[in-house]
Amino acid sequence: MNLKDGYGQSKAVVEQILYTASTLGADIVVIRPCTISADTRTGYSNLFDFINLLLLAEVEMGCMVENADLQLHFIPVDYCSKAIVALAMHPDSGGHCFNFYGNGLSISCLHNGLVQRLPDVIKKKIEQNNWKQYVLKNLPENSPAWRMKEQIASMIFTSGNFQQEKSGVRIEMTKDFLEKKCNMNWSEVTEQDLIKSIEYMIDVGFLSRRSS
Repeated sequence: MNLKDGYGQSKAVVEQILYTASTLGADIVVIRPCTISADTRTGYSNLFDFINLLLLAEVEMGCMVENADLQLHFIPVDYCSKAIVALAMHPDSGGHCFNFYGNGLSISCLHNGLVQRLPDVIKKKIEQNNWKQYVLKNLPENSPAWRMKEQIASMIFTSGNFQQEKSGVRIEMTKDFLEKKCNMNWSEVTEQDLIKSIEYMIDVGFLSRRSS
């Protein structure tokens, strides 16, 4: 965790408070979801989630980074909500920390689905080292993604495959607890789940040819 930014610091403070409360006898359960993704049944997601704003920015600029292989580790919102309730209600979950970190799928799955469903929207692909300046110069100021401009411009899309092996996020205990004590199988996000989320955003008009 990056303890130099406010987000990391706030999490560290909260978890220290919870740890102290636990040592004093409070029944504490810590649940850490990573990146929560669209509902696997409907494709519904919060349109203002970062990944959705990133896709919108790409559509509006008509541009993507070539050879993007960033690994995404989504946990579907429908699964996550059920799992959190199951863990919170189980009498044996107290004192544990449960991590939710999904299987890796390349961001190219989202890009391919977007291009297939909105042909000709992406007019060019650029190298990673040109991305930041391209975003800063070309993202429309009236875009819903404008407020995340700096974060979008700082995205690294080509950092290599199999990042999940380097993450250090341990999920074995979470999987084992859910399967053995809550009778819940671990969720695996599929490429079709990602496609369904794109179709939802197109259906509601968030992503469209007019965006560009």
